[in-house]
Amino acid sequence: MANLAKLSAEYVAAFDAADVAASASFFAEYFVLTDPGGSYEGKEAATAAVKGIFASVNNDKSKISFQARNIFVDAAQNVSVIEFRFRLGDKNLQGTDVIHWNADGKMTAMRAYVY
Repeated sequence: MANLAKLSAEYVAAFDAADVAASASFFAEYFVLTDPGGSYEGKEAATAAVKGIFASVNNDKSKISFQARNIFVDAAQNVSVIEFRFRLGDKNLQGTDVIHWNADGKMTAMRAYVY
């Protein structure tokens, strides 16, 4: 099994860079993203959702910051949890991503919670 802490940190870096392609490279073809905006089934739909997040600030990378406060891993369950701070334009959010991984080191599901 892949190093889930390392993969999670690499995902955080890709999302923080507002890099759609790099972020989507972590998604399995059958990936399911569930976030406050809805549920997106399949890599293509989830990628479009991520693209929409970045487009909401006109793809201005200076208006996006995604930082992990903590990354926790349950290797036996192939799950990682990212506690994050997310700035999107003038919104400052905190939340948690619960990510399920397959044996190939690709995300199969992510549930994003914002509080």
